[in-house]
Amino acid sequence: MASLRRWLPGSKPAPVEPGAAGDPAESAPPAQQPGQQPATESIADSVAEAEEILARGRAAEAVDLLAAATEADRSVATEVPLVNLRHRAALVAAEGTGREPWPPVYADPFPDVVGHPPEIDRAELTAETVGGAIAHHGCLLVHGLLDAAQVDRTRDVINRSHAGAAELAESGRTGRWYSPLAGDHGDEVRMQRPWVAARGGTWLGDSPAGMVEVLGALRASGVVDAIAGHFGERASISLQKSTLRRTPPGYKLVSWHQDGDFLDADVRSVNVWVALDETGSGRRPGLEVLPRRVDVVLPAEGQIVPHSLDFGLVDELAVDTPTVLVDVQPGDALLFDERFVHRTHLTPEMTEDRLALECWFFAPSHHTSNYVPLLV
Repeated sequence: MASLRRWLPGSKPAPVEPGAAGDPAESAPPAQQPGQQPATESIADSVAEAEEILARGRAAEAVDLLAAATEADRSVATEVPLVNLRHRAALVAAEGTGREPWPPVYADPFPDVVGHPPEIDRAELTAETVGGAIAHHGCLLVHGLLDAAQVDRTRDVINRSHAGAAELAESGRTGRWYSPLAGDHGDEVRMQRPWVAARGGTWLGDSPAGMVEVLGALRASGVVDAIAGHFGERASISLQKSTLRRTPPGYKLVSWHQDGDFLDADVRSVNVWVALDETGSGRRPGLEVLPRRVDVVLPAEGQIVPHSLDFGLVDELAVDTPTVLVDVQPGDALLFDERFVHRTHLTPEMTEDRLALECWFFAPSHHTSNYVPLLV
């Protein structure tokens, strides 16, 4: 078990890496070798086969087939159809009944941990560790969920995706790194995109190439399988709740909240929040959390925003387990569900942006009705 680390805030800026959506070099298919089937025909065949499999109700198989084809040919021709297929596959997967009874009963994997999140290294990830930590402590801190190379690639995904969004706004061109999910998902989705962008975010599902990179890294870490084991079914994510974040340090009073306040009452979720910067020096925004299990969604008072919790109520909950600032290194991840009480930690002294990945996983059978699902 990893040793206990400090619980303080911190920060460091991310340089913008070269490469943006719309760059021909970014979207060109690999060169065809002598004797090979033309790449465009091979891609079209893979997309058509995946569509046929999905039409027969085999959602996971369809996604896996097209995901494998995408790994072999990283281009707009595979990455964009894969995002769209993930959405329709999630709708098929939602027809299942899900794990019963719910919530599962777990022994406490960390009976001696009090007053701070339980901690493990990624090699210790299991469904029982994730589910047990959330059930008894509200959260789980995983050190090194992403390794140094994966952190660098995820930071690059954020930079390229943000640049791609800017390119679309400027020229109207989309590409591998930014191509908003196709389909009519309602006026609310269209209004939310600029609101998220103004706060330093880009939705992962709007970055086809970024989604391949990020989901590949998360699957390699073992966290995707651990969460699926906890749910008892293959997981989905959502368009609106999976975000590539660049959080600015501008000081303001930030509300405490539970995400369950704006999700369906029977939702089954696990958020994977991955730090891509160190947050222990006080230079950049951090996370402040209530390190205990709260079994209900608390009444929101709307003191700052509609879903904010009353500060006095949080103080009452924190009498025996005071709130803490989570000190993380790049690649560390905090896992929690929709009932976890937390907020972004800001101080006037902070000067640097924080890069992070926030990826909410849902059981497709108990997704949330106002978000667009994508099967992992």
